[in-house]
This record gives sequence, structure tokens and C-alpha cells, in this order.
Amino acid sequence: MNKIRFLVDSTSSLTKEKADELGVTLLPTMFVLEGEEKNPIDPGFTLDEFYAMLYEKKVGTACINQYTFENAFRSYLEQGEDVLFFCLSSGLSASYTNAVNAANALNEEFGERVAIIDPLTAGLGMQFFIDEAMLLAKEGKSVKEIQSKIDKNGINTSTYFTIGNLEHLYRGGRLNKAE
Repeated sequence: MNKIRFLVDSTSSLTKEKADELGVTLLPTMFVLEGEEKNPIDPGFTLDEFYAMLYEKKVGTACINQYTFENAFRSYLEQGEDVLFFCLSSGLSASYTNAVNAANALNEEFGERVAIIDPLTAGLGMQFFIDEAMLLAKEGKSVKEIQSKIDKNGINTSTYFTIGNLEHLYRGGRLNKAE
């Protein structure tokens, strides 16, 4: 059985330090701040400062593309590791579809060694799925067995969050004025 590389996108709200502590690799979901692309893993400002900027500046997001996923996953496959990726909910971003397409292409080439988890949530709620997957990996489960067990949990999990106002969702293109 190959070692499993756990990856999660930066929408998980895991800090780089927490991801390192868990043994998880973060993939950045880049964002655009007033026309300049930023890496959320090493942005040069704190999370509190980022949230304050949402109220003052135009911030946009973009999903991770298939090419980026393929390159990231391939590097671990070539090192003999299987890949288990925890994605932002399929209902919130096209990143999930791009990750699945990358996994399908690589699984044809490397065998069934890449699995994508759709937790149907975002933010720190994703850590519950990561913790469960790590326990299953310690039991010797394959990435596909872990995916099968974890994917069944997303539908039974609820995540709640609130926002101060809808203005930053409008400025970022997530809502229009009518909505």
C-alpha cells in the first residue's frame, strides 16, 4: 500500500501552520485583490486583515484549473504516493469538477490512485473530513475506500456561517444588485 498524500485547497481556512501540523498539503485558491492576483497561503497579511478588506475593496476569486490539479497530483504520484484531495463544495465552485477531471485523467495513467472528496461544505468544516480520512488511512484503507466512506458523510453535515452584509459578495461578482 502506498503512502497517501492529503491535499486541501486554501478555502478550508486551515493556516499553513495548522496544515503542516496535520500533515496536509495546501493548494492555493488564488484571489484577485483590486486587479492583483494574490496567493492566500502567503498573502502578506493576516486573515483578520483579509476579512476587513472584503468590506472595503473589490475581491474576486477563481477556481483552481484542471492543469494545476494535474501537475500537483502528478508530482506526488511520481513519488509513489496516492492522492486524496479535499475540495471546496461542488455546489460553490467549479474547482471540484476540475479536480475530478484531473483525477480521472491521472487514474487512467497511474491506476486508481487519486480520489477527490466533495465534503459539501467549506471552511473549517472540512477538517472533520480530513481527520476521519486520516484515521481510515491509518487503518490501511485505500484512497478509493476512504473516498467511499467520507463522501457519504457530506450530505449529513451542516455548516453555518454568517456575514455582516452582502456588499462584498456583490463586488466580488457572487451576487447581482437584484439578488
